[in-house]
Amino acid sequence: MRRFLSALAGLLFFAGSGPAVDLARIERRIAKEPTYTDKPLYCLAVIGSEATIRVWLVLDGEKLYVDKNCNGDLTDDGPPVELKDKKTDPSGFEIVNVSPDGGKTVYKFDVVLWGRPSFGDTKSPDREPFNQSVHIKFADGRYFGAWGDHHKPLMFAAGAHDAPILHFDGPLRMGFEVRNPLRKSDDKFELNCCVGTPGSCDGAWVHLMYNTIPEKEHPRATIEFPPDKLGGSPVTVVFTISHRC
Repeated sequence: MRRFLSALAGLLFFAGSGPAVDLARIERRIAKEPTYTDKPLYCLAVIGSEATIRVWLVLDGEKLYVDKNCNGDLTDDGPPVELKDKKTDPSGFEIVNVSPDGGKTVYKFDVVLWGRPSFGDTKSPDREPFNQSVHIKFADGRYFGAWGDHHKPLMFAAGAHDAPILHFDGPLRMGFEVRNPLRKSDDKFELNCCVGTPGSCDGAWVHLMYNTIPEKEHPRATIEFPPDKLGGSPVTVVFTISHRC
């Protein structure tokens, strides 16, 4: 099994240029916060190759505070955003326009809540814990999304110092799409992978959405399986990833 997992890990390779930003060195300080009515949950979105644009997202129960002007102050952005429909799960907020330069450059944030504690059977063994997704559409048409990775779903944290950092428009690499990225069905295997940028922790992967990736781009994967018999040679499979879900 260890060799099998190592083979999967070998699929991760850099697809972009430039070094990755050390997200651990980013200061997680909020200049000013509102008075919350519930226990807040925090997430920090950073944008650009150098992560210079920083946007705090804070859930106050089922209300969302967004640092729309990227100044670290959550009290000067107007009232929190409300859910569009509290009778459904998942349920999202209205699109939030974020601009670091007074409206010249606009990033459209789309935040959705999944598995809300106020909705449905929270004790079901098949239900994932309360989690979130964050999508951003850029002015040039590029589209990114964060909803988790092969480790866990994206989950906002109980404190700003533990908040997951999502790096949008960072250096690209290959990663795994779902909790169980390699599945066996009868005599075939199904590999689920993606292109994006790792975040500060498990679940904080930012995906470059498929409709943004040129259709002609098809990465190649090499997977090494353990030998069928003890002492035998490993089985190596090389193939082109051509199907998009």
